[in-house]
Amino acid sequence: MNISEPSVRFASLQEVGAFFTHVWKTVYRGGSFPALLDTDRLPHADEFVVAELRGEIIGAVTLAGLKGQRPPTLDTVYVVPTKRGRGIAARLCEAALRRFMEAGKTPVSCDVTTNKMQRALDKLPPDIQAIVKPIASYQEYGDEWEDSGWDEREQQGPWWRTLLRGVDRNE
Repeated sequence: MNISEPSVRFASLQEVGAFFTHVWKTVYRGGSFPALLDTDRLPHADEFVVAELRGEIIGAVTLAGLKGQRPPTLDTVYVVPTKRGRGIAARLCEAALRRFMEAGKTPVSCDVTTNKMQRALDKLPPDIQAIVKPIASYQEYGDEWEDSGWDEREQQGPWWRTLLRGVDRNE
């Protein structure tokens, strides 16, 4: 494999939690914590896939609904800003969605929060696209909201109150 090409592999909850915390400290400089990277969501995921470049995690996707009663969901997809636009999100999504196929857990829901995420899904092979049930929230709520923090989201209107119900942001 070319060392300038990221590898994709399964990872642990601890690895992805550390990656999200690292992103918060470096990309967001410890400011408002983006809801997309909320580590409180991680224990609700069943498996994790990461993209690595030279031993450093540069992207991750979480899979929920492989076990238990939760519907199959491609939950969080994140690639560091400096590595976006290179097809990494599409590779992460393909690996995750193939795992859902192997487990017989389809169709798979995915809340598409940006136009870029939609483009990543559009790059997937037809057999993989066929099992995705996208919810294009970016079309209704805008293309940049996933990088906002809890405080900004709460100010954006009543629809956030529904999503935030039962979430303790002060822990």
